[in-house]
Amino acid sequence: MSKLFKSPKLVIWMVTYNHEKYIEQAVESIMAQQTNFDFQLFIGEDCSTDNTRNICLELKNKYPDAIKLVLNNKNIGSNKNGMSMYDLCYKSNAKYIALCEGDDYWTDSFKLQKQVDFLEANPDYEVCFTNINIINDKGEETKEQLITTSPKTTYTQKDLPLRVPTLTRVFKNRDFSNLQIAPGMDTIILLYQAQFGKIKYIDEITGTYRQHDSGAYTSKSKAKRKEHNFLTLFGCLQLLKPPLLYKYYGMLFKKLVELKRLNSALFKKRQSQLKKEYKSKKSSFSKKEQRNIAIGFLLLKTPFFEHSKLLSKVILILLNRKFIY
Repeated sequence: MSKLFKSPKLVIWMVTYNHEKYIEQAVESIMAQQTNFDFQLFIGEDCSTDNTRNICLELKNKYPDAIKLVLNNKNIGSNKNGMSMYDLCYKSNAKYIALCEGDDYWTDSFKLQKQVDFLEANPDYEVCFTNINIINDKGEETKEQLITTSPKTTYTQKDLPLRVPTLTRVFKNRDFSNLQIAPGMDTIILLYQAQFGKIKYIDEITGTYRQHDSGAYTSKSKAKRKEHNFLTLFGCLQLLKPPLLYKYYGMLFKKLVELKRLNSALFKKRQSQLKKEYKSKKSSFSKKEQRNIAIGFLLLKTPFFEHSKLLSKVILILLNRKFIY
């Protein structure tokens, strides 16, 4: 990739922070892509405290035309950094965007070509993703493939939330700047994208997800991870209308049940947040749905369930039956 890409067909979104051990492999796996179209890598380096920035500068020098490197003057956090890079990708006027974080990497040199070929041939699809394997910090494989069963290969908004590996996604370029920032923006963005078209799963492994203790999600405590999941689903509410809105309330109740067993203070805070939101959306639900949501809040008051795995399991089953299945 030696020529200047004035108008690439595809841009790759990448964010990185303290990835000195991984960033070179991530970038080189992208530079190894074989395509019949131009692409460019956009890297947002978030003021790392290790040698990540220097490595990024070296890679920029190695691939001056293929990499656009953004060096933040101060650390702004993964969500703001990510949304800033989405905005730059959107303004590139590329037709498609692909995702890969700085601690993951691609393993199929024809990954982009396969996914773009599909999207070009199927304009009613908005997003295309594939399978991955998982390794630990030592590079040892811990999971041969993330998705072990796939009953179908086409999904719509009603199927969400869905396990869609971030590092494999390729999608049409859209403006995400009006979305409210929340943990798990990849989940919220996918929900937004599903308004415009279908989601395609290609049953091939094209990348590797690296699980390590310093990851943005894995470094959190178990309670904080549950809160993260709650806030992700809560952030989805901004995009939902009945009947999907009702389903997501059920999932939020389930996250609160799990959170109550781990941290009562976080549980109370997020329960209060959901109650306030419900009051503003109550008229969106049918009378039957309103009754079931009231039951959901009552179930959260069940005494001592946070100390009983069996009682918690019973409550989760009831929530599934009332809201989801």
